[in-house]
Order: sequence, then structure tokens, then C-alpha cells
Amino acid sequence: VPSLQTVGLKSTPVRRDVLGVLRKATTPLSVDEILEMLQSIRGKTDRVTVYRTINTLCETQIGRASCRERV
Repeated sequence: VPSLQTVGLKSTPVRRDVLGVLRKATTPLSVDEILEMLQSIRGKTDRVTVYRTINTLCETQIGRASCRERV
């Protein structure tokens, strides 16, 4: 599995945490589920930041396997 840096992304705390949640998941997660898990880890987490992070990860090799086809 490539790292954030190897696909040209800056390693931010939110990106690392979202990626960690996705890697630990045994079933597909909704954005609300990811947000809920992040809030339990980090406290207050902005929904828009989570959406943007997920979209960024989906566009790279890192998140492609974790992303379902977007509507």
C-alpha cells in the first residue's frame, strides 16, 4: 500500500486519520460513519474536510481500493 508521500500528497493529521479508519474497516463505511469515528479519535472534525480528504484519497492509488463508485 503506497504512503501519502509516495502519491504526492502532504501527510496531514486528518489524512492520516481518515486513511487509518479506512484501513481498519472490515466493511464499507459511509462518510457519516467515518466522521463519527474521527470525532471519537480527534474530537471536533469538520464534515467538509472529511469529504475533501476522502475525495482526494479516492483520486490516488491509496484510496482507490477503499472507494466505491461515486454518484
